[in-house]
Amino acid sequence: MIIEKLDIISYRQGKSYYGFMIGLAGGVEYIKKSNKKIVILGTGDNAFFAERLLIDRGIRIDCFADNNPDLKNRTIHGVPVYYTYELFKEKEEYYFVIAVDRINDARFQFKIYGIENYSFFFGMHYFDFINLNQELDDRILKAINYIAFENEEENTALSLRIFGGTTCSNENAKRFGVVNDLLTSTGFSHWCYLWEDEYLSKNQISSIAEVGPGFGLMTLVTLLKYEGISVDWYLWGREEKRALDVGEIHFLKKIINKYSNRIRDIYGYIEKENLMDGHKYDVLIITEVFEHFRVNPVQMMKKLKSALKDDGRIFFTTPDWGHLYLYESWEELKQCEEVTLEEIQDRTINYSHIYQYSEKELREIFSLAGLKVEKYMRSYLGNHNFMLTNK
Repeated sequence: MIIEKLDIISYRQGKSYYGFMIGLAGGVEYIKKSNKKIVILGTGDNAFFAERLLIDRGIRIDCFADNNPDLKNRTIHGVPVYYTYELFKEKEEYYFVIAVDRINDARFQFKIYGIENYSFFFGMHYFDFINLNQELDDRILKAINYIAFENEEENTALSLRIFGGTTCSNENAKRFGVVNDLLTSTGFSHWCYLWEDEYLSKNQISSIAEVGPGFGLMTLVTLLKYEGISVDWYLWGREEKRALDVGEIHFLKKIINKYSNRIRDIYGYIEKENLMDGHKYDVLIITEVFEHFRVNPVQMMKKLKSALKDDGRIFFTTPDWGHLYLYESWEELKQCEEVTLEEIQDRTINYSHIYQYSEKELREIFSLAGLKVEKYMRSYLGNHNFMLTNK
């Protein structure tokens, strides 16, 4: 299994919208060598974009297929449209590329008819790294492929059952494994990806701490290029309990196994416990976790700052998605010593955002914590991106 970024489709609301393709047995080069007739399943916008981008990659489209029998014998750009079920009768002759909106519905259909090898095309907002740092763009896609597909079976990497549902729901019909989450996450933190890569390329760095690494994408992107760097992951909860988690921990363990001598996983409740005591890091990565903390943000930033070397940097992102009304002000959040461990462990609340900060609020919090803003940008998906230093 592999995911490939084909090319940009358009700019939607000023944001780059790219065409991606996932192949169960291989990518574009595999299709070229298949010696089969290439069929695009679908006749809508996705099919149009898929045709254009695949032709640009040197793949000739022999026909389209559609589940609507009324479209039979019509053409698109001179290419014939066939009724899908007629092609299924001679399925060994064709290689199918799914290009419909409800991808997993089509995958179920293929499963019923015994079609096990195919690709599927989809469009997604994706930050235009390629115009700023081609090598970083390539490395991010390599890391996504490793996390999502390395040593994975199709039924887990591209499960047709997601969050206990089936493809009957609109959301599940368009989701496939963790790929959506990994691609989307780059739209939250893309400025920090660029700033961190620039910083690491110019400085001798040996130690990084990442608080709440998610699926481990930012760490893996770093380790793929920079040797001699060790990373500590600060993970929420107790290891013995998280070991039973079939979500993010599964993928984090895979990265740890790859870099067993360079990654250390530290479990606990960083809001309540002094997990960083005695440690000093060149870089702290805090992306998309601050909004989940239940404690006073100034106190929390001071705690994190205490683990930063004097000349170190913090790469920080959090949503700029408007004020939540759980609290009137961030100043109402309890001090660390006032919050009980039971409150911290209450996942019915902590799965949600506790507080979403404005740029003005964050600048005030950082200043009170003894930090200086070196760089600030807002991501194209609406997230604060900061690069911080000690005052």
